[in-house]
Amino acid sequence: MSFNEIFVSAIVGSGYAAGADSVDSTKSNYTILAWVGLLALSLVISYGGYTIITLFL
Repeated sequence: MSFNEIFVSAIVGSGYAAGADSVDSTKSNYTILAWVGLLALSLVISYGGYTIITLFL
């Protein structure tokens, strides 16, 4: 189980912990969108950093 799966499960499950009868689908969609966006951003930053470092070596 990855850290991302734990994170998404915690966000989705927080509706149950707060006593809500169901998990809001909007909240789940924003969580998934944020996860995908951060994954894409981390890939871009990593690739950009690698490219810049290799230019100087």
